[in-house]
Amino acid sequence: MLKHKITAILIDFLVRKKSTLLFLFLLVVFCANKVVAQNLIHNVRINGKISGIHFCRGSVDTVTFDTTGAFTGTVFSVELSDTAGVFGSPTILGQGNSTKIVITLSTLPSSNNYSIRVVRNSTPTVIGDTIKFITLTKPKSNFTFTNDSSCPRTPISFTNTSAPFGGSGILTYLWTLNPANPLNSNILNPIVAYPPTTGNSTATYPARLVVTDAFGCKDTTVKNVTVRNKPKANLILDPFTTPNFSFTAPRTFSKCNSSSPHVLTVVNPDTAVYANYLIRWGDTTSNYDTSLFISAAQHSYSFIGARDLTYIVTNGNGCKDTQNIIVYIGTNPSISMPNPGNTTSVCLPRTIQFNIAGFSSNSSDTKYKIESSEGVQDSFVHPPPNVYNKNYFNSSCGFTSPNPYPNSFYLKITASNSCGSSTQMVEPIQISRRPKADFRISPDTVVCLNNNLTFTNNSIRGVYINPASPSVCDTSDSRIWQISPANGWSLLPGSIMNGLSVTNSITVKFNTAGVYQIGYLVINNSSPCGNDTIIKTVIVNDTSRRNIFSTICRNKPIIFNGQAINTAGIYRDTLVNSKGCDSFLYLSLTVIDTTRKDSFRTICKNESVVFNGVSLNTSGVYRDTFVNSKGCDSFVYLHLIVNDVPTTVLLDTICKNQSVVFNGVSLNTSGVYRDTFVNSKGCDSFLY
Repeated sequence: MLKHKITAILIDFLVRKKSTLLFLFLLVVFCANKVVAQNLIHNVRINGKISGIHFCRGSVDTVTFDTTGAFTGTVFSVELSDTAGVFGSPTILGQGNSTKIVITLSTLPSSNNYSIRVVRNSTPTVIGDTIKFITLTKPKSNFTFTNDSSCPRTPISFTNTSAPFGGSGILTYLWTLNPANPLNSNILNPIVAYPPTTGNSTATYPARLVVTDAFGCKDTTVKNVTVRNKPKANLILDPFTTPNFSFTAPRTFSKCNSSSPHVLTVVNPDTAVYANYLIRWGDTTSNYDTSLFISAAQHSYSFIGARDLTYIVTNGNGCKDTQNIIVYIGTNPSISMPNPGNTTSVCLPRTIQFNIAGFSSNSSDTKYKIESSEGVQDSFVHPPPNVYNKNYFNSSCGFTSPNPYPNSFYLKITASNSCGSSTQMVEPIQISRRPKADFRISPDTVVCLNNNLTFTNNSIRGVYINPASPSVCDTSDSRIWQISPANGWSLLPGSIMNGLSVTNSITVKFNTAGVYQIGYLVINNSSPCGNDTIIKTVIVNDTSRRNIFSTICRNKPIIFNGQAINTAGIYRDTLVNSKGCDSFLYLSLTVIDTTRKDSFRTICKNESVVFNGVSLNTSGVYRDTFVNSKGCDSFVYLHLIVNDVPTTVLLDTICKNQSVVFNGVSLNTSGVYRDTFVNSKGCDSFLY
């Protein structure tokens, strides 16, 4: 309608005032463009989404949209609402003259209710679709730490004070603290000791913490940790006085002769200059304490033995480095551990006592080690014990001592200091072993009557090392089986119970229930270490029997051994009794027959008979069940015959003035009349 009115006005203007043609044409074009522009922007998207988009503060992304109509030269803006989603004073995120505009969300407040829209900048402003529920978050990374500007290897504790934006979930943490040992795990409050750096100044280490929220938004904090450098304590022997002392590992200055003088000369080979140098010589004399170590330091010792020298260097930062050195003056140590005798023909288990002597003059840094054929046994620092007890639990058969002695252990003690070692060895130590009796019982220690048990040798053979012929380990033995009581069992063929030819196992059948003791004796034929006996108990359980007598009716079978039985006889089931043996259950079954009585009855159709509580008037066979004198069913059968009642109909017509006699009565009125007779079967017969 509006379109028609405009057209009419235009025609009227054209007729009256042709000069106004140009103006009217421009007016029409303007209106047409305005209509197109009103639908210019639509399908506004960020990564294909129109709502529920999450941004990290400071992130860069692209808004895409569609348009209708030509927009050459048109500039579009992407606007962000306030934190409540209102566009009262929108923030311009980006501008462009295409349908893809790059936006940057930088230092805006965090919120989860922003909205984004695209507008056309040219007049009039045209607003397109709005993207709602934009979440904008960024966590805040921060931390504190202790012991800044401390000396190296001082533990520095880092305390995480980071915080997430509300609703952005739990933060994860990534620390980078020590370049030599970075921490890249999700640790809340790490502790780090920074490595030493030599010198007088300081070293700076960047401590970096990256926190990430549940949306993947990150924030980073970097703070510098200052660690003071430390000096280097490095004291060595003066190379020009090496005849007096020599360096022996570990960290020991040694003079291995007792001739005087005992003069130690040391130098500091490092070129770095520190604030203080301190040498504690380890005796009662004054320390060497100087701020400038420019030449050799010399000290004369008057002792024989070991002392602890301590070298401490302090730099201008106040950090220290310490070097600990042992100064040893003396000779290699002395030691004595004589053979105590009686170390052959020894039986296990045995403890042999060894005396240790000759160590009283050794220096305090002397170390002692006791070794045997089985490896290192013990170690001691000065002084060692006067007596060493060695426990032997294994035979020496198969070992060889260094001399060599066959089938022999040895025991060796070594004393060591910075000037060398001394060794004392005891050998031969020949240890024999008596046998260890044992046997296995199969299948079990409890058996049922008339079953077999097998006893199998499981002994450890004895070993005897004869001093007269120590190269041979004698393992010969005799074995004896014993069973008590001596009756109630029988030995299966092939089993030998005693002597040198005794079999490795015997099998016994027990035919009497009871408790039996099984003894096994193992004898080393020539060994002084003795014999060994073991006794084990077996139990032989008897079987059991139970009789059951039962009476049933023929039509009521009984379940026995999983079967339904209704035939008289004796039946057996096998169970397991409380002792695990067969228990035989015998059932003696008596079966009583049922009884039956037949009754025959004939009635007429119009009669009935009561049977089993029911009124009957139909031919058939009916059953009632009773209990007889023996408690079983007694069946009564009724054979019922029902005879039919015949009916005869007579039709007769008479005149009004006539009559007819029926059933002894004179009738002259129309109607149906009945007379009853008895038929040949004794039932009523009706005449109508």
